[in-house]
Amino acid sequence: MNTFKVSFLFILTLCLTTLNSCTNSTEEKTVDKIAGDWIIKSASREGKVIQTLEGSYLKLSPDMQLTSNLPISPSANAEYTVPYSIEEEVLKFKLGEKEYSFKMLETEGELKLSSTLSGKPFTFVFVQEEK
Repeated sequence: MNTFKVSFLFILTLCLTTLNSCTNSTEEKTVDKIAGDWIIKSASREGKVIQTLEGSYLKLSPDMQLTSNLPISPSANAEYTVPYSIEEEVLKFKLGEKEYSFKMLETEGELKLSSTLSGKPFTFVFVQEEK
């Protein structure tokens, strides 16, 4: 009976370790794909094009720092740098006291972020900046 408990605990530990490494590996792959400098290509609010965001950018570093000038809130009227995380294709960060989450879709050279801000659906499409 004691051998059974030890074997069970060993197998459980092995399974949890494997699951955790798969999750981290997926997040690391996503970070590797989106890390870099992105500039706004287009934006929409409630399906209508927003023209006023020209010059907005998003910089995502491999060490999980986000730098942007995207005015997503009244307090975001200048460049800000905050830590970010990625969970199941959702980019998350906190700006001031508010937490933000954006559903991500990365395609060939484009990064699409969608969220609800102030009760309205927004979509931002970024292109990777040429180096």
